[in-house]
Amino acid sequence: MGLRGPKAIDPAIRKNRGTYRPSDHPAGGIVGGGGGKVTCPKWLSPLAKKEFRKILRELRLLGVVGTIDGNLLTRYVHTWAQWLAAQVELDKAGIVTATLDSRGRKRKGTQSPWLLVSAKLADQLLKMETLMGMSPMSRQRLQTAPAEQTPDAGEQFFGPEQTPPLKIGGG
Repeated sequence: MGLRGPKAIDPAIRKNRGTYRPSDHPAGGIVGGGGGKVTCPKWLSPLAKKEFRKILRELRLLGVVGTIDGNLLTRYVHTWAQWLAAQVELDKAGIVTATLDSRGRKRKGTQSPWLLVSAKLADQLLKMETLMGMSPMSRQRLQTAPAEQTPDAGEQFFGPEQTPPLKIGGG
């Protein structure tokens, strides 16, 4: 049986939204990924390294990644590269492949093994994307508040623009 209720939202995201309540979190609790530097492993393929850096950049903008998340991100990009390779093979072989019977005659077409590989990897990716806020549904829960607007040059020198009070009536 799964957990009840909506999935918990990271405290860093709640702070960005303005909905963080300190009373809901114990003092000294982990916020975001705990900080620290996340490094791309050298053994990843060049394609996976490129994806690693791209996703890391996006997660840092949200402020929800730290050293503790490095393994999950590594597994994600490695699985993503495997899925992409399976998709290439599936495109080459097609969804249905012809097979031979014991006498060497063509039988009915059967499902390509690459389709199964691709589907299993896609399921794994979806689970990891949900954990990291990368699927459309999880992104709805992870939306942060818009960035604060910086004052323009006029406001810096003259203060915020003030609108005169609206006068109603004849006086």
